[in-house]
Amino acid sequence: MVCTKKSAYSPEPPKWFPIQELPVELLSKIFVHCLDAGSGRDAQFTRAHSGKAPMLLTQVCSHWRRCALDTPQLWCSLEIIESNHNRHTNSGRMRARSCMNAQVAGVGEMWFSRAKALPLSIKLQTRLALHVDNACFTTLQSYFSVCVCLYLSIHDTQWLLVLSGVTNSVLDELTLSLSRYMSGPVLGPPMHIPRLRKLTLIDHIDSMVDLLEFSPAHLEELLWHGQMDDFTGYGSPKLPEFLRRCVSLTRCSVVVSSSHSGDTISLPKLEWLEIHAPIAADGDINLSPFLDSLHVPSLQNLELSWIGMMKCGTVDVHSLITMLARSGCSLKQLTIDLKYVVCSSVAEFGTLLRAMPHLEVMKMRSHFQSLGGGDSDFGDIFHFLTFGFAGEELLPNLSELVIVIDRELDFDEEPSTRTFEAILRSCMNAEGGRAVGVMRLRSFIRSALIISFSNSSRTFTKWWDGGSHVMRQDGSSTVPTPVIS
Repeated sequence: MVCTKKSAYSPEPPKWFPIQELPVELLSKIFVHCLDAGSGRDAQFTRAHSGKAPMLLTQVCSHWRRCALDTPQLWCSLEIIESNHNRHTNSGRMRARSCMNAQVAGVGEMWFSRAKALPLSIKLQTRLALHVDNACFTTLQSYFSVCVCLYLSIHDTQWLLVLSGVTNSVLDELTLSLSRYMSGPVLGPPMHIPRLRKLTLIDHIDSMVDLLEFSPAHLEELLWHGQMDDFTGYGSPKLPEFLRRCVSLTRCSVVVSSSHSGDTISLPKLEWLEIHAPIAADGDINLSPFLDSLHVPSLQNLELSWIGMMKCGTVDVHSLITMLARSGCSLKQLTIDLKYVVCSSVAEFGTLLRAMPHLEVMKMRSHFQSLGGGDSDFGDIFHFLTFGFAGEELLPNLSELVIVIDRELDFDEEPSTRTFEAILRSCMNAEGGRAVGVMRLRSFIRSALIISFSNSSRTFTKWWDGGSHVMRQDGSSTVPTPVIS
């Protein structure tokens, strides 16, 4: 049989695949799980990328395309980022602005119109000055007025004009990051956001706070990180007064300055608190004045740490003890990662431990400054970590202990191997409480001591001092006893 030209090039019948029999509802759920969840602050935003979901899902076949377009969960979030054109040339800036206008123009028709009635999440990130046409400006304002999550990362203050005068009665989370102060203050009516629950302000905070109209008493989460430019970071002077109005906060992360002083800051519902010390031109910032003003009766997790390009900051143990006693809180986790911890004596360190009877996790990565008093040396602080030292059972609920000494110890100050062995034996052989069971040590003992013990596991990994001494379980099914080899 001679094939005609028409029959030779006739299309093959469409192939059938088992996935085509999946119910549309199930396929939609699979598509939602295909979204790149991201991490950190970008977790709720999706990029309009042809090689990733959801746009990739529309290119596989007509069945997938119809299903993807009818799945509103795929289209309710969007991240708008300026293109990678060279911003240092006029032509590069022009192309970047044109690309930004095109992205914004397609938001309504190609993206959010498919989200139907679902809440919207928007992230806009650009280093360009505000040069968008009127249609783009109006489009942005219309969607900023109905989204529940908004993230704006900009370099030019004039971009804040997009928020000016906007009323959004459903906005739940707002993040504003102003990296550069390029065009001066923004003059205009504030953005009205009466139901705001979570607020994140980064860098030039004072320029942004004045443009927002909301109730601080309704805030439950706050991240307030002031300017950090050219090694002259500082906390905003508006922070203390603002915090006094945030009576419903449960989580808070702030950058503070050493100039803080004033009346008590009472945060009755606060459970999780991060206090950061920025780099300062006039020396290390002391976090103690800020601690002295706090009243946090519900606090469970406290972290004192540095922020910036090099380790900095200091805190007085006495201020920490006073704050805990004044608040009467049941602290469960304490992390101190600063340049210096000022401790007047070994006894004061013991007082700090007594002030935290419910503590489960303690992590300290600092140089203990001014530690002394009589015949005491650095190694004596470890005696208080020995379960049952001097008849005391400090920190009975402790499940993890980390101590990192950020300096080289003199030979005569270095705690002996017997000191560490006493800690291990006491914790593993103690009767009652969570101390019965297992310890795991994961670092060099000279620079770090990391202990984790619980009733649920009965394995003991390893511990070493400068790589020369190893302690391990001897294989006995009874309470493990460390052996030096």
